[in-house]
Amino acid sequence: MSTELTTRGGGRRMGTDISTAAKAASKNLLARMLSADEDIVVVQASARRP
Repeated sequence: MSTELTTRGGGRRMGTDISTAAKAASKNLLARMLSADEDIVVVQASARRP
C-alpha cells in the first residue's frame, strides 16, 4: 500500500507518514498477536511484506 502511493508521486512526506502509521499499526497488531500466538505473527508479517 505504502509502496504504491509513494510510487504514484506522493513524495517522501506522504510515504513517511504512511510508513509511520503502518509501523504504529503493525506494532500494535504484533503486540496483540504475540500475546495470542507467535506462529500467527510470523504468518501475518510474511504475508504483509511484499
